[in-house]
Amino acid sequence: ESWTYGRLHRRMLSLAAALLAAGVKPGDPVGLCTERCPDMAAAMLAILRCGAAFVPFDPSYPADRLAYMLADTAVRVLITQRPLAAALPRHRANLLILEDTPDTPAANLPPLGTPEGAAYIMYTSGSTGRPKGVVVPHRAVIRLVRGQNFLPFGPDLTFLQLSNISFDASTLELWGALLNGATLVLQPQQKPTLQEIIDTIGQHKVTTAW
Repeated sequence: ESWTYGRLHRRMLSLAAALLAAGVKPGDPVGLCTERCPDMAAAMLAILRCGAAFVPFDPSYPADRLAYMLADTAVRVLITQRPLAAALPRHRANLLILEDTPDTPAANLPPLGTPEGAAYIMYTSGSTGRPKGVVVPHRAVIRLVRGQNFLPFGPDLTFLQLSNISFDASTLELWGALLNGATLVLQPQQKPTLQEIIDTIGQHKVTTAW
């Protein structure tokens, strides 16, 4: 399916209203465990709109790693999809199921985040010890994709979103597109083959891929 920026904005507002109703406040970490889909991007934006920070949980991670991350961040709200909810390890977070969250009109909530505030918390591989949560502020994301000359950015480009959102390559893919008015193409397969990636690039005339 194809979403306009307007549709993404409206969905973001409805999810932000649901997060506020669930008690999310600025500065809170909010879990995000979802497959690659348009609602994934809307949920990220909704969390940021509330001034909170998203914590991506890869559904393919081992249960003990997910349990460690859940305990370490102490997320009180976790956004996920119905097929993934049952596979999560035991936790105390309140679940917000994307399929069950209606796309209802919501007030145009002003952004509650700040440049120094946390945008997301991403975990290291843990190859030299226990994984560590790295807090990335809004200003760092802006610094990466706005006013730069290491890579073309702009509304005439098409970015491929291929990376797992628990890996920092996704920061360039997602925000390089959305913060510059570009088109964002979500690779439809969760674990695509090389040929499937090539097919997506050709079909959607992708100009930028990591």
